[in-house]
Parts: sequence; C-alpha cells; structure tokens
Amino acid sequence: MAGIGTIVHSTACRSDTRTALETDLDRAMESDEFVLHYQPIIDLRTGEIRAAEALVRWQHPRLGLLAPDCFIPLAEQTRLIAPLGDVVMRRAFHAARSWRRAGLPPIAVTVNVAPQQLERPQPASRVASLLAEAKLEPSAVLLELTESAAVRDLDAAARAMHELRELGVRFAIDDFGTGYASLDYLRRFPVAVLKLGCGLVRTVVEDAGAATIASAVVTLAHDLGLDVVAEGVETAEQFEFFRDRACDMIQGRGSGAPMPDELFRRLLAGAPARAPAPAFDA
Repeated sequence: MAGIGTIVHSTACRSDTRTALETDLDRAMESDEFVLHYQPIIDLRTGEIRAAEALVRWQHPRLGLLAPDCFIPLAEQTRLIAPLGDVVMRRAFHAARSWRRAGLPPIAVTVNVAPQQLERPQPASRVASLLAEAKLEPSAVLLELTESAAVRDLDAAARAMHELRELGVRFAIDDFGTGYASLDYLRRFPVAVLKLGCGLVRTVVEDAGAATIASAVVTLAHDLGLDVVAEGVETAEQFEFFRDRACDMIQGRGSGAPMPDELFRRLLAGAPARAPAPAFDA
C-alpha cells in the first residue's frame, strides 16, 4: 500500500487497477475518502501567500493516496465529476472559512471547476448554497477553468460564469498557453486571473519562443486588467524570468508543494512547515 506521504499517479495505475477503481468510485463518494491538499500561490512582489489552490486526492483504503490523474478521468466517464466537484468546493470553502476563524491571513481559495458543473441547471445557486453553508464571502473564491473546459460549450460556460460573477465569485483561466482557446474568450468571459500553463512556464529559460510567448501573454493580460499566475515554477531562473516581467504571482514546487491542511495552516501562520519539496533560493 502507498503511504500517506506517497502519491500514486496514473503511471502506477495499471489497467486492471483502473477497472477496480471504477467500481470503488461510487463507494468512495459515500465513504468520504477524498481529501484536499493546498498549494500556495505567492505574490512575486511581496513574497506573501495570496491564495491557495485546493487539489483533490483519493485516500484509497487499499492503494493509498491517489493523485487526481488516477481517478478524475474515471469520474468524468462515470458522470461523477460534478458531485465530486461539489465535494471539493464544499471542503475548500469550509477550510478557507476555518483559516479566517483561526486568525490566519484572509487569503483566497481557488478551486477547479469541471464543465459538467457549469452545464447543470442553476450553477450559481449551487455555489451560493455552498458559500452560505460555509459562511464564506464570494470574494474569497476563485474558480478555475482550463482552456479546454471553457470551450466545451461556449454559450453555457459564458452564461454560468457571468451569473457567478454577479454573485461575487471570481474566475481564472487555467493552463493558458497550452490549449486552444481563442484570445477572444478573455474579452467574453468575466475573467480576473490568467494562469500560465506548466508546459509553457518550464521552457521559458531554454526556449526563446516560449519566452516570447510568455512575455507577450503577461503584457496582454495586464493590458486587459488581469492578474497573471505562472504555474509550475521550480527553479530560481524561472522565478527571475517572471519577476523581471512583472508577473503577479507564481505557483509551483519551488515555492511550495501541495500539502495537507495542517501543514498549510502552519505555513500560513508563519510557522515552519515541512513541504514535500525544497524551496529555491529567490
């Protein structure tokens, strides 16, 4: 069995294991086997934590802690992705509220949203209900959609996003630069944050073309009044690249790996929190 500190990824999930996971997925929802880890999003100007991304893991009773790439595709195939998304939202909202009640800095919590959650009736009402349950203000929430999720049904996505924005919830486009979304989406959707994809971020130091694209996207986003997060920053060279280009925030193992709630609380409080990966010297 994989231990609590070892995350099993899809490369370790064989086809026979994946078949068993399909059977286990329904039970996991009922047995409350999903847990959240939180990854800090750092302000490049101040070094402070601005937000935390909630990342779901499955604490499987036999296989240990499973990474999302082991089970999210299965959830999408079995139509469990929407209810699983609700579980993640509920827990993330309650966690953010509990941090504030503990007197910790009032940072935002970011949660990935699946297209199926936006395609259901009254998505704004669902989110409003979860916020009310957690007693969390909408402005504390940033919902993330990947480029591919946003283009799945353009009209439905735009309608749902505008309804949620009226509620006070903000939106980010995730993995920007790695998909196929039109730049026009940045005009049509009520987006507040652009997150540069890891694939682009990891190549900016060695690849002049990637560096040019990343620089242009940061400039474009700022011209549109958007904040920019560079995801997947792992080295001092990458850090310096985005700092020099006035990128707003970074996220990655170099500045903080995903960690359980207890460790994240300690990090947010300023106490030593032993993250799974060392921080680079910025």
